[in-house]
Amino acid sequence: SAPPDVEAGYYLVEAHLKLGRTRNARDVLERLLELAPEDDEAMNQLVKVYKADREYDKAIAVLAKLAEDHIDGRSDNSRLLWQLLMLEKSVERIFG
Repeated sequence: SAPPDVEAGYYLVEAHLKLGRTRNARDVLERLLELAPEDDEAMNQLVKVYKADREYDKAIAVLAKLAEDHIDGRSDNSRLLWQLLMLEKSVERIFG
């Protein structure tokens, strides 16, 4: 289901995640990013959903977009670096 606006979408995503519906959360987040393509919070949530679904290539692509935004001066560096570190550790645990 498509959210009527970005803020409502965040509540819908949280509800889906609490119910373990990562596919539905992903669909809403992808729709949110169509409505607001530069929404860092939606991108951060999408990274978490992709990680939960073990779609690491997609998570890395979103993180790369966030990194681009940072280079352009639009995003906070500390949060991005922390996420990259956590993703790297997740991949190391899975693939050795």
